[in-house]
Amino acid sequence: MDIINKELAKKHEQQSDSKTETFFEYLSANKNVTQKSMALYLTGMMAAGIDTTSTTCLWLLYELSRHPEVQEKVYQEMVSVLGPDGEVSKTNIQRLSFIRATLKESGRMNPAGAFVVARVFDKDLDVLGYRIPAGVYVLLHEHLLSVDQRYYGEDAKQFVPERWLRDEMGKKNDLNPFTSLPFGYGVRMCLGRRLAESMIYTLVSKLLLCFHLEYAGDTAVNKDIKDGLMKPDRPVLVKFIPRKRTWTS
Repeated sequence: MDIINKELAKKHEQQSDSKTETFFEYLSANKNVTQKSMALYLTGMMAAGIDTTSTTCLWLLYELSRHPEVQEKVYQEMVSVLGPDGEVSKTNIQRLSFIRATLKESGRMNPAGAFVVARVFDKDLDVLGYRIPAGVYVLLHEHLLSVDQRYYGEDAKQFVPERWLRDEMGKKNDLNPFTSLPFGYGVRMCLGRRLAESMIYTLVSKLLLCFHLEYAGDTAVNKDIKDGLMKPDRPVLVKFIPRKRTWTS
């Protein structure tokens, strides 16, 4: 609230010449939005967009540092598609199939939102033979599904990005799409999914083109629920070892 009050004071003192309107300016100009509501909107955006993206990226870097063979495949694909100094774009990202599979596998193993927001219904429901009374909160712990051997086989708890790739005939693996939903699904899917993925691809490509990642921790980290997200239970220690550039542009 202190930050909002300071920004509102600045807004009254200074007239902006910008033709574009920030989200904060949009909220402050809306007479139906109270300062309390404004604080809730801004806090929600920060929690939903910043912490989730950074946590998802952290888990991916952690998995890459612990699986050098996967990291090398990602690196070779990036050099081949992007070149040594290339940029990730909406046109070439579709050719980076392995890094997309790697992020998907990291999201399956370590979904930042390990559980879907609870739902409550105003009337009784019968779902697949189960009766759900009105007023009862229903919470799906999605992470339990995403590491279940019934859906992912004996290597369900192993980091295998290849499971998300098509075979030589172009056929996908027969995986239940509803057993791994790190970004949600349908009309309630994360609004910022594409933006978050683009940011992660860009960051990881810049890092891997310049550095080899090596896990420096003594033991593997565990998963812990902190601030409503599934995060590492301790600092993730990663060495960034400069790569020897032997290719030419």
